Amino acid sequence: MKIIDLGLNTYTPTLDTGCDLIVERGNGELLKVQVKSSRTEKLSGKFQISTNSGCKKKTVLKSSDADVLAVHLQSIDTWYFIPIDMVIGMTTRIDPDREDCRLTNCKENWEIFK
Repeated sequence: MKIIDLGLNTYTPTLDTGCDLIVERGNGELLKVQVKSSRTEKLSGKFQISTNSGCKKKTVLKSSDADVLAVHLQSIDTWYFIPIDMVIGMTTRIDPDREDCRLTNCKENWEIFK
């Protein structure tokens, strides 16, 4: 896994904390990471990711849930690392082919963990 190749420590919460992974940055800061994936893309070439939390009552992910939303687009094996304050609404659409997409800087942005 690339995150381990970068020499970063990772932790898995033992309780349901709303995040899937905790990454320790080089400066000791801990980042809560929510991991999502999408296997298929829409005909338009965009991927749609559910960006909510909760079972019975769904709410938009917020900073108390996670610091970073890590999205794996499986069919093209590409990661997006989205700061949680960029998550808007219950779904996030990613268009990896658009250079002007608001999430372009998040594509393969492993530096977010350093």
